[in-house]
Amino acid sequence: MFGCLYFSVHVPGCPTDMAAHALSSTSIKITWSPPTPEAKSVGPITKYKLYYYQVGATEEEDIDIHGGTEHVLDGLEKYAEYSFRLVAYNNNGPGMSTEEIVARTFSDVPSEHPQNVTLETASSTSIIVRWEPPPKDAQNGIITGYKIRYKRKGSRGSDTTTTDGSRRAFPLSELARGKTYQIRLQALTVNGSSPATQWYSAETFATDLDGK
Repeated sequence: MFGCLYFSVHVPGCPTDMAAHALSSTSIKITWSPPTPEAKSVGPITKYKLYYYQVGATEEEDIDIHGGTEHVLDGLEKYAEYSFRLVAYNNNGPGMSTEEIVARTFSDVPSEHPQNVTLETASSTSIIVRWEPPPKDAQNGIITGYKIRYKRKGSRGSDTTTTDGSRRAFPLSELARGKTYQIRLQALTVNGSSPATQWYSAETFATDLDGK
């Protein structure tokens, strides 16, 4: 159980049993119980003020809550940690603040595709694909892998391979000699795939340096 940060006999004690848990990738529900009966003797609670901020931010936001002992905050950042504290008010003013508690919104699919994609022809049958992850604030979770889709130019069908989340390069092998391939990427979280990059093109060598 958390403690309180200050005390006055004329204002409420701190709310008790405060908890926070995510409802979605953009919302968190905060619940609590009123101050103890002894603290209520100073007068009825007129409102609660919820203070919160995204962990790492420099400014704290607040919202007044009139009635009830729960509140849902919407419009939060995806897969982000938020810190919360709560203060009860009576006619004399604010009471004791709870200690801070922290909760994280759920992850979601990345909202942007991998960045800085480049292709390097390595041989007559292989092309190396290189890339960087989506911007940090667009990852919306832990990147678990990358999906690489590739096809010969003009072909309707395509092949797909998936890497792990730590990779930044992957060699496509067993390609046809002297052919143009089109390649695009998506980033993955446990929730699904990001938007795809544009199609990038590279051509395999007709022959290798050793003449084979």
